[in-house]
Amino acid sequence: ANGIKPQRSDLRVIMDRNLGATGTLYSLSTTNAQNYPTYGLYYQFGRFNPIPKAVAGTVVGTQPTYQADGTTVTNFPVILEGPITPAVAIQNPQTFVKLPRSGLTNWSTADINAFWGNGTTKSVYDPCPEGWRVGPKNVWDDFGSTWLTSGNAPGPYKNPAWESANVDIGGCLYKAGEVKAFYPTQGYRNNGSGDLHDIGGNGFLWSSRTTRYQYHYLSLDYIDGSVADANAIRCIQE
Repeated sequence: ANGIKPQRSDLRVIMDRNLGATGTLYSLSTTNAQNYPTYGLYYQFGRFNPIPKAVAGTVVGTQPTYQADGTTVTNFPVILEGPITPAVAIQNPQTFVKLPRSGLTNWSTADINAFWGNGTTKSVYDPCPEGWRVGPKNVWDDFGSTWLTSGNAPGPYKNPAWESANVDIGGCLYKAGEVKAFYPTQGYRNNGSGDLHDIGGNGFLWSSRTTRYQYHYLSLDYIDGSVADANAIRCIQE
């Protein structure tokens, strides 16, 4: 596997792409056509059902979804108002569960904090493939000095200033020796509506402890967000 091995005592292999990505990059992108295949799929916390990504760097719609016969599925995912039980969510894998009012943060009527193993072990709800799992909180803590993104980055890794005019090439390149991995700004789906947000502006990756990791410009941080938001995942090797 083309994984990243940060040099620390608790070594872990991290996927070189978001879960569901159809491509990856090992250098800074120059066009949206390069960047778009790296987006990957979205997931609401604790669920193993994927939700389609945005269309080519915009917030106007999602990538096409197809039936087995090649015809396009319309209105996918289905927006379902929550909170709902985990059983109902499993029975309706085609849904995005939105929250009807502010103040709610959980798509589920049950406590789902441990649904992805809570950083200890892989659970049956974990969407990562065999041999991989959703990473624990702090898995990217030591990446800070090796992001190469904006005009502050040296040499061949220098990128134009990350401004609204350049959102199509938004993303973070991680480099450790000869190993590189691209982290795209694929945005997320908002818990209150299911609408797409921050495409080309921010990247969010779930951890297995109901916190998400945010990267933007040269800033990296863990933030508490609604577990009903749908974010990307980058798995670590078990």
